[in-house]
Amino acid sequence: MNRNHVALFLAVAKAGSFSRAAETLFIGQPAISMQVAELEKHLGVRLLERSRSGVTLTRAGKILFDYAARIEAIEGAAQKAIDDFKRATAGTLAIGASTTIGAYLLPDMLAEFRRRRPGIEVTVELANTSIIEEKIADGLLDIALVEGLISSLPDPVIFHHDELIVIAPADGPWSKTPITLNELLHDPLILREMGSGTRAVFDDFLTSRSLKATPTFELANAEAIKEFVRRGFGRAVISALVCKEEIQLGSIIEVRVTGMSIKRPLHLVTTGGKNPAAEAFISLVLGKSRKS
Repeated sequence: MNRNHVALFLAVAKAGSFSRAAETLFIGQPAISMQVAELEKHLGVRLLERSRSGVTLTRAGKILFDYAARIEAIEGAAQKAIDDFKRATAGTLAIGASTTIGAYLLPDMLAEFRRRRPGIEVTVELANTSIIEEKIADGLLDIALVEGLISSLPDPVIFHHDELIVIAPADGPWSKTPITLNELLHDPLILREMGSGTRAVFDDFLTSRSLKATPTFELANAEAIKEFVRRGFGRAVISALVCKEEIQLGSIIEVRVTGMSIKRPLHLVTTGGKNPAAEAFISLVLGKSRKS
């Protein structure tokens, strides 16, 4: 069945005459008549009853009209869905973020993105940097926001900067400041778990100085680290992003360590596939980065 012939039949049936269909489509009436006649010949049934006043559907014509109208509606819906996808007003977006970024930077980004693009369905996965790197390398995420040392991902883009600092209880034996790096490493020390971006950056800093940390506690949660510090279990190396409020309130303090300055970039990585929703999110994130 010729698709163009069916479209012309549908147009004639809706218009109620060949002449009105011809005016609407800017096609000569004889051409339309010929192609509808070819469709009837192909199907072996009469679809339209012709008269001087116009056309009416036969029983066979009503059957074809119903199916053709549904197909037209589906095609229209499909075209709208594709157009929405291209304009990033609909679609899906899978974001992965390392835990520090996911807890302290991503929520504001995501709130702004949802305000601008309410039709995008967003899923978020939070894990340590090594897991997020694996997932985006396997194509399971559209965007990854990660801290730490990017080893295997292509073309990372810096979208923010962070600093690792040492924190301690507001009072007690670990609140002395400044201290030496040797004191930090030999007193009780709380660090993030292996595989986290924070831990990787700190270990790399120590390796460059032929040093190694043996932490008293290794914790996978920044809130737990802060609570351990508040309870007096020792000092901790942590992202400055996660403890601004506690330092301002005075429940913990920042301890200066002589010779220790660890600044790190935070990276955005994509799979490289064409996803307008991802491009819109990247534009938002980098726009915020340029303003900050």
